[in-house]
Parts: sequence; structure tokens; C-alpha cells
Amino acid sequence: MQFFEDENNGLGQSSWAALEDIDARASAAYKRHQVFFDNPAHTKMCSMVETILRDNSKLWKNVFQTCRASTSVQEVHTQVKLDKVEFHKGGFDAAKIALQDIGVDATDINYRGRTMSISVRVK
Repeated sequence: MQFFEDENNGLGQSSWAALEDIDARASAAYKRHQVFFDNPAHTKMCSMVETILRDNSKLWKNVFQTCRASTSVQEVHTQVKLDKVEFHKGGFDAAKIALQDIGVDATDINYRGRTMSISVRVK
């Protein structure tokens, strides 16, 4: 019996292939929604979100800002993500409050303890 893997299904991708896939999707999203992503107010909001996350964290490995296209579940947005993040004592709660104070909905803040990453959808 032979098994064939569809190259576009994302299963078994190495990290570089996954990054290429993310880059391709982000590029396509940017091209489709360039006016949204280039809006100065949106750009400023993304910077503010990143600053709040950095200010309330003591360590992180990577910071990403990724353009995301609209889907049946989510509208077009920029994902701001800190990977392998470690917050100051009380930093996560402080970040959530500060993010909500600037207009980020609580449902758009997602912390994953297993991967130690936080991502925020900026709409």
C-alpha cells in the first residue's frame, strides 16, 4: 500500500514549509485588503498592541504581525503575536486590561499556555 500526501494540506510540514505557507497567505491577504492594512489608524493600533504586550512581558522569543484575510469565522485583521512569552507577575492581566482600554475585544485576545504564546486580533 502506498500513501501520498497532499502538499497543500499542511500535514507533516517542516517549520520552513509552514513559514512559507504563512507568508504566502499573509501576502495574499495584504494584496486583497491593502487599503485596510495600510490605514494609518490600523497601523497605529497594531503598534500600540505590540507595545502593550512587550511592556507587560519580561521575555519572548519572536514577535510577529501577520495580515489575515477574512474567513467565514473571522473578519480581515492583523494578528499580533508574541511567541514563547513570559509575563511579569500580573502582566497578563495588566495587558488584557490595557488592550481592552484601547478597544481590543476580550475575545480577540488569545493566550495558549501549551505553546506559551499570546496573539491579538487587531480589526
